[in-house]
Amino acid sequence: MTTLELVRFFKKAGYTIGRLFIDGAAFCDTLEPAMASGIIIPEGEYTVKVTYSPKFRRMLPLIDVPGREGIRMHRGNTVMDTQGCVLVGYNTKEGVITSSAVCETKLVEMLEKENKIKIIVK
Repeated sequence: MTTLELVRFFKKAGYTIGRLFIDGAAFCDTLEPAMASGIIIPEGEYTVKVTYSPKFRRMLPLIDVPGREGIRMHRGNTVMDTQGCVLVGYNTKEGVITSSAVCETKLVEMLEKENKIKIIVK
């Protein structure tokens, strides 16, 4: 089983920055909506599957959050690029992530061959 861990460490009024680990190794940074937005993924453990996203028209990791649909990990640079999904990239500027498309591609390549994936969100 592959284990992803999302550790949120910078919680601002307008966004949340975290770090994504894969089997204990740091992979990239993450950007999500603000904690107070009510649309951020609650802390906990979830299953992940790489499936085709009709909205984005490509294979992407889908996080199975009870009571919610279409929560994915995908590219994007600012909080305006997400409606509750986890954006992947590198936090090189305040409130922004870069190299997002590269990180998304690498993440999908790593995960699409895995049968069992879980994510622990902290």
